[in-house]
Amino acid sequence: MMKIAYKKKRKVLQNLKNERLKKIRQGYRIILRLWYLEKLNEFYDNLNKVENQKNISYKEIMDKRILIIREKDRFIEEFRKFPIGCTICANQKSNLIYSPMHNSWFCPSCYKISREHNSGKFP
Repeated sequence: MMKIAYKKKRKVLQNLKNERLKKIRQGYRIILRLWYLEKLNEFYDNLNKVENQKNISYKEIMDKRILIIREKDRFIEEFRKFPIGCTICANQKSNLIYSPMHNSWFCPSCYKISREHNSGKFP
């Protein structure tokens, strides 16, 4: 996955005004979200396959399970950096604000609410 570097305190606003570009961006976000969900399903399918194996020991099952879970967690953490939708409400239509402190994207309304409730944790 691509590494994105942002300054710690700086927030980044994705602001498109052209309606046609907004529709293209929304389509892109939907495609990425579907791919993301498909990939997560693969992780869970692999977990089920490992857990249902009868010819290996419990320790081997747990070792394989831990590896799959770590890989899934890394995938989720990396994927949170991409502006697919709001981390809180999953809104894919609106402009998004990136919070480097949280390594996540928020829609303006969720960002505002979160900032009001957690004033020290949002730039």
